Amino acid sequence: MSEVIKEQYTVNQIIASEAALFEALKTSDVSALDNLLHEDLLFVIPGGIIITKQMDLEAYRSGNMRVLSVIANSQIIKMFGGTAVVSVTVELKGAYMGEPIDGKFSYLRVWKCQDNCWKIITGSCTVLPEN
Repeated sequence: MSEVIKEQYTVNQIIASEAALFEALKTSDVSALDNLLHEDLLFVIPGGIIITKQMDLEAYRSGNMRVLSVIANSQIIKMFGGTAVVSVTVELKGAYMGEPIDGKFSYLRVWKCQDNCWKIITGSCTVLPEN
């Protein structure tokens, strides 16, 4: 397989992983999220708080985080061997701890290939200003 074909295959895997992530978020599928998040995940949420995989899973498991809709736009994927960096703008509606969420967010995620499986190892989310 040529390098160009290999890279496109890998990009397609990342696109599918991102789609699986969005579906898991919308359905609060903790099992799917568990498979998509690396054990050593560190993620910076708006406000600068760093969360771990277990913290993220518990937010969905407990119902404290609920996603009603998520629409991704402007996705950029850059490959670096067994690592992929994804930048994506997301329109998100839901609630966190009973407080409504309705806005645009910029996500930066780093996916790492581990045992032939792509997992998010780090990332961040920033609230984008309203137009």
